[in-house]
Amino acid sequence: MTGLERRPLGGTGIAVSCLALGGHEYLPDGGLKGFADDFERAIQPGYSRPDFGGEQRRALVGRALDRGVNYFDATIDPEVEALGRALGSHGSRSADVLVQVRPQGMCYRYDPGNTAMLRPGQLAGEARRLRELLRRDRIDVLNLGIERDALDPVTGNPDYLKVLAEVLAELRADGVVRFVACDTLFSGERQYAALIESGCFDVVWLSLGPLNPAPREVVLPLARRAGLGVVAREAFAKGRLFDLGRAVGVDLGVLAAAALSWVLDHRAVSALAVGVRTVAEFDADADAAGAELSDEGRAVLDQVLATDVARAAVAESERAFRG
Repeated sequence: MTGLERRPLGGTGIAVSCLALGGHEYLPDGGLKGFADDFERAIQPGYSRPDFGGEQRRALVGRALDRGVNYFDATIDPEVEALGRALGSHGSRSADVLVQVRPQGMCYRYDPGNTAMLRPGQLAGEARRLRELLRRDRIDVLNLGIERDALDPVTGNPDYLKVLAEVLAELRADGVVRFVACDTLFSGERQYAALIESGCFDVVWLSLGPLNPAPREVVLPLARRAGLGVVAREAFAKGRLFDLGRAVGVDLGVLAAAALSWVLDHRAVSALAVGVRTVAEFDADADAAGAELSDEGRAVLDQVLATDVARAAVAESERAFRG
């Protein structure tokens, strides 16, 4: 069992594992636990559920540590609490990992205009709450999903990023937060460019994969020039790549390995976050991450991407990202 390659996380001076472990847990039908069955409450601070962080999840976190993962992500409160509990059970083995979390109810479209982050003391209070939930001394990476309306020149706050920079500087100075990541789910290339160029962030968190290739043309080079680390997600486009693979009858294991290699072939990518259910699934991803893209994998990926449905999906993702 080999360890994972380490790559620089931008200009932070830290090397991270080329695979990061996502915090999502799954329902029997494949839906995301919390998001799929209790969405309105799940995205709010204080949401609690006892069915997170069971034996399978603890084993998965342990195997990730065994394979050298040192970047973990969690989204909603039960994921954060479960991850903190699992890492805590591994003692000193988890002391040097980076854990990424998000302020609840403030990111993406959950807070129109993302105004809560700028209210005096609110982001600091949320970061401290998350730190306690995680059972760690600080937030290693605070991920802020900021959408287009926050920076809109007409309806947004023209000083949004200036004020945010002041808020984040205080959090860093107080030792509550070490690094900050920027993210946007709905606003695309221009939004990422503005966030990267603001100087507020250390890491870019974005979707990248064979069906979502657009970030490699502008955003990845921009992040590299700015000295930001890049953590990619959604190599499989939320499973859509596998749907296409099934339709043409290819080996899905080979397809998955090819997609992982496709992402990690971009050297601007510091790490690729994967969401898995089991230790066996994680091991398959970790093995693929340590291998070159095979001729078979390239052929399978090319076969899938050559279909009309895949071409349409890529075109739509590029249109939306650049729109």
